[in-house]
Amino acid sequence: MSHSIQQRFERTTKSFRPYLKRARDILIALAAILCGILLALAVPPIQFGGAQAATCQPAASRHATVDIPPDFLAAYKRAGERYQVPWPVLAGIGKVQSDHGRVAVTDGEHVGPMRIRLDTVTGGVPVRPATGEGNEVDGDENGVIDLLTPEDSIATVASRFQAHSSSGGAQANATKPDPKAGELARQALEAAELYAPGFNLSAAMKACAA
Repeated sequence: MSHSIQQRFERTTKSFRPYLKRARDILIALAAILCGILLALAVPPIQFGGAQAATCQPAASRHATVDIPPDFLAAYKRAGERYQVPWPVLAGIGKVQSDHGRVAVTDGEHVGPMRIRLDTVTGGVPVRPATGEGNEVDGDENGVIDLLTPEDSIATVASRFQAHSSSGGAQANATKPDPKAGELARQALEAAELYAPGFNLSAAMKACAA
């Protein structure tokens, strides 16, 4: 390359340097914005202090979608919406009572996947026409109360849970104290916290009541 050509090349390159720098700065800024968008999509909203915003019906974790059969998960969510009870609580109860229907109830004192005590069931009859009498719920609205099915069993527990909460914690629907209730409640809450990351029962119940 001759001396004159090299000089022209250097002058041309020098004249483009500000534009190249500006283009580089723009690309860096765009990359930062893109990373922010991707992080916003991947990470749930966080409040100052690290706690997630309380919601009545939180999103299901991956653990929930793997551990809970789809028909049970749908029933928990429907009952939760219907009775304004956080669905992870219902799922936690279902987990400790029957592992979401995987463990059969054979003790003669309980019925269905939510292990509802027979002595709290109207007339002690878990399968009967839905007449509007009693404190059991026709969850799938097919005209039959069938506490052997997840829909009716889960909806009945959600209804009782709502009644129990609205009564200020008093015994609702003639349920009898169970010596194992405290331990089962602890296990159910532990399961609920796995089904919805950051789940807090008190905060969720306040959100449901709002």
